[in-house]
Amino acid sequence: MTSNFDVIVLGAGGIGSAAAYYLAKEKKRVLILEQFNINHNKGSSYGYSRVIRYAYDNPIYVKLMRAAYSLWFALEKEAKETLYIKTGELDFGLINSPSMQEVANSMTQENIPYQTLTATEINKRFPQFNIPETMEGLYQEDTGI
Repeated sequence: MTSNFDVIVLGAGGIGSAAAYYLAKEKKRVLILEQFNINHNKGSSYGYSRVIRYAYDNPIYVKLMRAAYSLWFALEKEAKETLYIKTGELDFGLINSPSMQEVANSMTQENIPYQTLTATEINKRFPQFNIPETMEGLYQEDTGI
């Protein structure tokens, strides 16, 4: 028996499955090839939860996340199931560290709202932490699991 496919996707993890799903929605004939059983523990998508966030040091990723959030919300509506739980995200590092500045700059460039917090503000708002005064934080409320 011979079968023809428009697209063959290698890997049925999160990315491969999503690619196949959206290709199939576009009426493409899709074959997914996976070397392991479904829900194996050998891939980057193993487990039951993931984080979705805007806090990246590269604005290209922040831009991609805009699309990802929209797709997750559409999938959640289609599935009639809760797939996203808003948790917020707090990143902290040394005051004026390059990595913190890059994350802040990326979110600013893409008009993603966030708050810069001093150590005192972090410790008051999140009493489980005891952040030294040499550190600061970035809080972005839309991060979720």
